[in-house]
Amino acid sequence: MRAQLGVIVLLGMLGTASCTSSPQKSQSIGMAAGIYSDYTAALNAVLDAMRRGKNPITLRVKGNGQQVAERLTQDSVKYAMVTKVKTMAIGDYIALHPSYVDDTLLLAVHRGDLPESALSSSQRAALHKVQGVVRGIMRQHSGQYERALALHDYILRTCRYDTSMKNWNHATVTVDLINTHRSVCDGYTRLYHILLSIAGIENCIVVGSSGKDVSHSWNMAKLEGKWTHIDCTYDDPVPDEPGRTMRHYFGMSDAMIARNHTWNRAAYPTADSSAMYYPTTRGLRFETMEEFLHYCRSYAAAGHKSIAAYVQELANSGANAKALLEQTQLRLRMNVVERLQVDTATPGVLYCYFR
Repeated sequence: MRAQLGVIVLLGMLGTASCTSSPQKSQSIGMAAGIYSDYTAALNAVLDAMRRGKNPITLRVKGNGQQVAERLTQDSVKYAMVTKVKTMAIGDYIALHPSYVDDTLLLAVHRGDLPESALSSSQRAALHKVQGVVRGIMRQHSGQYERALALHDYILRTCRYDTSMKNWNHATVTVDLINTHRSVCDGYTRLYHILLSIAGIENCIVVGSSGKDVSHSWNMAKLEGKWTHIDCTYDDPVPDEPGRTMRHYFGMSDAMIARNHTWNRAAYPTADSSAMYYPTTRGLRFETMEEFLHYCRSYAAAGHKSIAAYVQELANSGANAKALLEQTQLRLRMNVVERLQVDTATPGVLYCYFR
């Protein structure tokens, strides 16, 4: 992934004096030591220490300590572990002092890597709340897919995307969302990260862009052995529609979500299968376009504004979706669908918007 530097890393939790103490003194007070041969191994060790909420993190490197410290700082922030990192390098000795985001600290306490006393009162209340949410969902649902879907739906039911929020505190956005039920994509993504992690589902935060280079974040989760993209923000209607949950962006492959999302694919797992995509697996499936349109008529009459579904006829025939839709609406004397999008990465998947 990155050029090899030849790095020796010593990781541990020291007092504030660690910035100026010598490596020998650090070792004498029980610092855990590990030897790493390249930068990638060193970065992984630092990220692991960050996941456990350690502060500071001390390193000893072969080479220019300041240069390595700068790279570690940039990469640890890029991977959304922390908001910023203060560093000090003396020769080959480095100390990193991370400023953690809420979700890192909450998960470190949940795993037992930090005591609960490390949290503020609002952070403790938020942790207890999400732990209770996950326990309830795990009692009601079995299997990674069903639990991940239920946690996704929980966020959509209880949270509202706030279009007026132009500035927010990245460090506290998760707890702020848990307390206020209002946020932007950063809050949605981090809350889902916490919920999935507490549920024992492997996942990561993806930082990229959407639309015309608009900064955006979403999640990847490993469900039933397959990595997949899930964007809770895109599944939440704007303006908010209480009680409504969409699943258009649940279980997408790289090719599917790349329609309107961009990210550095080399930095994240590969999602090369659409087998987890909700509309084609556990979602709305129809044999024919006629069957689909009959459903759309009642679905739109109930107040819904859009739908994502899988139509077998379209997948089998390879027909032009727009032409088939228009022909079928004309034959049935219907005029319910105003706009249609087709997922070219997955034949048969339609996104329809009602009049």
